[in-house]
Amino acid sequence: MRKKLYIFIYMLIGFTASITAQTYPISSSIIMPFPHPIFLSDYYAPTSNSMQITLKLNDYSISSINVKLKIIIEDGNIELATRNDYIPTKIINLVPGMPVVLQGSDLYDALNLNNMDLNGISVAYLNQNGGKLPEGQYTFCVRFLILN
Repeated sequence: MRKKLYIFIYMLIGFTASITAQTYPISSSIIMPFPHPIFLSDYYAPTSNSMQITLKLNDYSISSINVKLKIIIEDGNIELATRNDYIPTKIINLVPGMPVVLQGSDLYDALNLNNMDLNGISVAYLNQNGGKLPEGQYTFCVRFLILN
């Protein structure tokens, strides 16, 4: 019985020693304080702090990298997503170890309806309602795309 216990402990140590976490070269976080706006334009208004995105380049072997944002807003029936092929007016340059905080007008390009793919809702509906999102529980996802 004792021999089986030692074998189990040895195997456990062997398996845990080989487990490693993946390190991503860029980390991001999003802060969305309450109350959440119901109008899409309130997220990218010049003085808005309704959505704050922090990006940080963690890979010190890279001198700098240019990225652009992709924002996805969805509930069960509606999805608004920044197109992958949009060209931002302001490119985000990340330098290792230096966080970049984006909010308000920094998010305009990614949230501009001309740069978004819409599913389950139309641009005409949003324009008719002043950019008001229909009632629902939305999930916001922020991704960044590396530019060449």
